[in-house]
Amino acid sequence: MKFVNLLGVLVILTGTAVIPYSNHLLKRQSLLNSKRNKLNRYNEMVELNKVASSNKIVLTGDSITHWYPVHELVTDKIVYNRGNAGYFTHELLRSFDEVVLTIEPKKLFILIGTNDMSIKNVSPKEACDNTESIIKKIKYQLPETEVYLISVYPVNVSKHDKVLKKIHKMNKYYPKKIVELNELYKSLVSKYDINYIDLYEGLCDKDGQLNIDYTIDGLHLSTEGYSYVTERLNEYM
Repeated sequence: MKFVNLLGVLVILTGTAVIPYSNHLLKRQSLLNSKRNKLNRYNEMVELNKVASSNKIVLTGDSITHWYPVHELVTDKIVYNRGNAGYFTHELLRSFDEVVLTIEPKKLFILIGTNDMSIKNVSPKEACDNTESIIKKIKYQLPETEVYLISVYPVNVSKHDKVLKKIHKMNKYYPKKIVELNELYKSLVSKYDINYIDLYEGLCDKDGQLNIDYTIDGLHLSTEGYSYVTERLNEYM
């Protein structure tokens, strides 16, 4: 028996017939791969923390942080990237002790919530509550750490060729929920004496969507997008 990918469709070749995998099985396999990738990245970060120094700058979050080429764009400071592609707020909360607290950062930059907002039945308040719990942890255990909560970035849900179809299909709720989450995030600033960095507006085009030059797929940033982010974050690093 052989497994072959034909034009993006996974099939099983048997001696007598070609049996295509159902969409359900493909989605299940994709989910398993996502979980495996998150676990591998978690283990990698735990191992890296064993040799990392304390009192440094740390970035944490989801894929937008994970894929941030910070070591190429920030060359005059030591910055640890502790992003994990696919992370939701509850996953960052659950792994926060091992991934972030163990290296006792001097400055911590948190960017999380975009994946939560892509799920139709997850409310901005639910995501904000998880993020608030993360902030409580750092403020209680490492009160000297400077905390910077970054606004969730805009998305582009247009029909532009760059934009993934699955992003465009979320056009009725995804952008609105991100705006609502950012408003909730702002309310945490005075409550916990943290810093809020609003990058949302600067990443938007004239229509209020993620600038197409700043993205590779409507969600994740291009090198140009990361360069803009770096220029802004350097003011606080």
